[in-house]
Amino acid sequence: MDDSRGADVPGPGNPPHRGRGSQPIATATSVNQDAWVQAVLDAAVEGMIIIDEQGIVQSINPAATSVFGYTAEEVVGHNINMLMAPPFRETHYDYLRQYRETGERHVIGTRREVLGWRKDGSEVPLELSVSEVNLGQHMFIGTLKNLTERRRAEQRARQHEAELAHIGRINLLGEMATGIAHELNQPLAAIAAFTSACKSTALAEGSSPGNKVGRTVRDTVELLDQIDEQTHRAGEIIRRLRRLVHKSKPHRSTASVSEMVLDSISLIEADARLKDVTITTDLDDHLPSVLVDRIQIEQVLLNLIRNAVEAVQGRSQRVVSVITRLMATETGPPKIEVEVRDTGVGLADKDVPNVFEAFFTTKPDGMGMGLAICRSIVEAHDGKMFVAASPDGGASFRFTLPVGEE
Repeated sequence: MDDSRGADVPGPGNPPHRGRGSQPIATATSVNQDAWVQAVLDAAVEGMIIIDEQGIVQSINPAATSVFGYTAEEVVGHNINMLMAPPFRETHYDYLRQYRETGERHVIGTRREVLGWRKDGSEVPLELSVSEVNLGQHMFIGTLKNLTERRRAEQRARQHEAELAHIGRINLLGEMATGIAHELNQPLAAIAAFTSACKSTALAEGSSPGNKVGRTVRDTVELLDQIDEQTHRAGEIIRRLRRLVHKSKPHRSTASVSEMVLDSISLIEADARLKDVTITTDLDDHLPSVLVDRIQIEQVLLNLIRNAVEAVQGRSQRVVSVITRLMATETGPPKIEVEVRDTGVGLADKDVPNVFEAFFTTKPDGMGMGLAICRSIVEAHDGKMFVAASPDGGASFRFTLPVGEE
């Protein structure tokens, strides 16, 4: 065995002896060994390509040809560069030359992601690992894994997250519009009341005996009438806005709570790892289905989990737990409860009653709408939402969903 270059691979016709040593293996040009090597390659599930020190393809298996769209005859005898997309195509020959001259390895023994080049000119994402063997001469075996499906799954996850974010923005705008409409109603009502009082006063003064400013009073009353008219017009606009953003019954379908939890965790898991936060689950596998708007419930889960991840920042123990359970009720069918708990700083007792109120927040840069939206969504699904101190010292947010089928 040449430790610096690779391992000798015995063929089936040349098994190693267990006595004084092993017989030398057949050369790479041996018909028996060629057939044996090709049989191993053909049986491999992943794509495999053998090249020599010059980068010339010596063998390729069916799994690899299916990735690139070539036949074996179109590839064998040609430079491996034909299967590489830029910039990997330009750098590969330099790596081989440098390895021949210095023995310094760049890609051998490592696993990395590259772009392949199909026969139709399209790119294909690949995971490549390269090893070196001695088959009478030094050869390199590249093992390929097609990452196309993984990339599509990642794209679907990003699209799903964008959809959740979009729904969140729509709900946020609706909640904000409702809050603004509610706040504007009070000053508009006050303006209408003051306008009416001014009109009454002006009319009373204008009708007094001996009053010589009757025309001025009439002009003032006309102006007050216009103010009153515009005030009522603004009030009608506010009422229309409130009707527009009024919560309607969500579009519901049968869904698994466990699947929604796992889908939501997958969207934030990478960010949690970067922040050194562990997300654990304790999911009841025997829960019945629920009848929900899946996107909205996943938005609730994503919001609660993200809040929990942020809450444990800077803590010695950074753990977020998601638990599901079936809860019996005193009257009616059971409900499913979902709990998101953390090991963060928790909530002050004075903040607990207000945590679901719009515009209330304990974050320096928070808008105070996330939990308000979550509660609105849960209540629209005939559920309830609760907050309490977590047994682990942080906060525990729970919400219930009724069991139901489509």
